[in-house]
Amino acid sequence: MAKPILMVCSESGSVDHYTNLMSIFNVLEKLEVRPTSGGEEDAQAARRQGRAPVTGQGYRIMIAAVWAQDSDDNTPHEYEFTMKVPGIKGEQKIGSGTFEFSEDKQRHRLFLSGEIPAPPQSGTLQIVNRVRPQKKGQKARWRKQSYNIDVAFHSDG
Repeated sequence: MAKPILMVCSESGSVDHYTNLMSIFNVLEKLEVRPTSGGEEDAQAARRQGRAPVTGQGYRIMIAAVWAQDSDDNTPHEYEFTMKVPGIKGEQKIGSGTFEFSEDKQRHRLFLSGEIPAPPQSGTLQIVNRVRPQKKGQKARWRKQSYNIDVAFHSDG
């Protein structure tokens, strides 16, 4: 079974092609939601004020989750990303897939990039990444790690 190592949400990031080192840019710790036109001027003002910029109807986000191989488990694993948005009922699945550990790859990074909707109210935006081994004829239990982002909604703009 995979062991959780790290999970972080940011505006963007990259992985160096030669060194395989991961870089994370503009970690999202808090979202200040204000109605805007969504233009480049609003995005620059948001960055100056320490807020994530709105693009269109939401926020750019990159989610990185790192998992380590537990002992010599080489079975394929399935994963999913979900989110709970303040003011929107239920948990939404935002990504899924499979991966495998190997002798030379005992850690695995999962990335998901895209845009999330601007939350309609204050609260906590929760991003969850779940992983479980794929075993024929049985459903293993999920292991998960989560990342919470405080949301402050300002209706006055």
